[in-house]
Amino acid sequence: MSCASRQPIVQTKEVVRTEREIVRDTDIVVEPDSATIRALFECDSLNRVVLKDIEELQGERLKPSITVSPKEDGSMLARFDCKEDSLKLEIELRDKIIEEQRTTIQTLEVEKHLNKWDSFCIVCGYILMGLLALIVIIFIAKLFIR
Repeated sequence: MSCASRQPIVQTKEVVRTEREIVRDTDIVVEPDSATIRALFECDSLNRVVLKDIEELQGERLKPSITVSPKEDGSMLARFDCKEDSLKLEIELRDKIIEEQRTTIQTLEVEKHLNKWDSFCIVCGYILMGLLALIVIIFIAKLFIR
């Protein structure tokens, strides 16, 4: 038999963190778009340029524009805006997956119940120690009584 202090409950925490990074390059191609401008210029009797007719056909994304301005010498300046008729986007998709797993481990001290054989051995030990103590007391008593 022995005496010992009880051990406290032990808790250990374990954190496992894993990071995965996924990089994907993706091309997004948008179909080309078109727009049309038709302008009819004629000369009048004074030999000046005159804009008679204009037709604009818009695309899905493009809006054509024309700017017409007369000059002092009788000529006319026409400006057409030209725009990009197709798009190509290159994008990079970056996914980051973070998984964090927490684990808590608890260690408990639980009393073990004795089986019949262990209980019998303990009782026999008590009886044997009692008999041994009784024999020592009787031996000491005989020494002092003589």
